[in-house]
Amino acid sequence: MDILYTRYTISLSRSFTVQLNNILFYLDFNLQNPFASKELYLKIVASLENLEIFPRLYQKITSKRYFNKEIRRLVVSNYVIIYEVDDKSHKVNLLHIFHSSQDYLHLL
Repeated sequence: MDILYTRYTISLSRSFTVQLNNILFYLDFNLQNPFASKELYLKIVASLENLEIFPRLYQKITSKRYFNKEIRRLVVSNYVIIYEVDDKSHKVNLLHIFHSSQDYLHLL
């Protein structure tokens, strides 16, 4: 028996894009470690493929800023991706990415 899943589209917010670019730039140029930069990027891409099929796979979190939205977190290596699930448009909106040492719930 085949099981059909609704595929969700991954959407990158401007904040997420800027934050990710800053992280990759830091790893690549400041730390002089292009391997770490590429490895992190590939891990993020692989994790996002899961979100297309299973958008609720990861932990739900609460935030005052996003109190009326379903916000979740995905941990990839030492980074936390904050995203929202929008069932009406079948989208997963990537909102932010933080290093896990940051108080990201406070930064939201």
